[in-house]
Amino acid sequence: MLASLVMLAAPTLVVLGASFTSGNIITFPPQGFSLKWYGEILGAFELRQAFLRSLYVATIATLLAIPAGLFAALTLARAGSPPLVVERGRAVEDRVRDVEAFHRDGVLDPESNVQFGEGGAGTFSDGKLNTGIKDPLCRGVLDELVRFGAPSDILVKARPHVGTDHLRGVVRAMRQELLDLGAEIRFSTRFIGWETSAGSVCAVRIADSGGREEDLKAAAVVLCPGNAARDTFTLLDERGVGLEAKPFAVGVRIEHLQTMIDRGQYGGRP
Repeated sequence: MLASLVMLAAPTLVVLGASFTSGNIITFPPQGFSLKWYGEILGAFELRQAFLRSLYVATIATLLAIPAGLFAALTLARAGSPPLVVERGRAVEDRVRDVEAFHRDGVLDPESNVQFGEGGAGTFSDGKLNTGIKDPLCRGVLDELVRFGAPSDILVKARPHVGTDHLRGVVRAMRQELLDLGAEIRFSTRFIGWETSAGSVCAVRIADSGGREEDLKAAAVVLCPGNAARDTFTLLDERGVGLEAKPFAVGVRIEHLQTMIDRGQYGGRP
């Protein structure tokens, strides 16, 4: 789902997590610059708009088109600052063909599979992730998903679930709005580094599928790596960016014979 918007004391590198944070401020001390997360900034619309407009001094690069990255890019584009979106995988319709080829022929494309590509893992994995927090941002995210084609019942269900079959269309609709608002999207392009000047990010380095590298000037960077981009985590760690694992709970369902349940619950007496 959408992560909290990251706001910096001085525009540097923004790392957007793949889950909500609320009611707290966490500070990381990367080498040469500071990074702060403000969990409730999206709740103040006027402040959000003013902040986003203040970033419109150069290219804003949003890296990886998973849902967190797509929502971040849409927020910027709607505020009048259409970003450049860089995605290491392919567009969702191309991913479908790549994944089908893997299932059929066993040929794995390391950059376009169930983990990497537009929409993230949720466009192929029907696993259910939910948040139980009472953050007002949750409703806004659900409203947006419905507007882009998700089933409307997610607005009233206790545990809303979009479903893989709907999410692919949602992602395509989000991409189209980004393009209509003037954003640029580059698929099959990897984030491989960044440059700083006076303690702030001034450029990001990317590489296309052919290995050709390019430096892009950027006043701010929103990095949304998802869970599988281990090489990106390694790069961030090597460059001194503070990283912290976010805990989550996992539930499982186990089927037993009714007789076993009765014996455990009632001592064998139904």
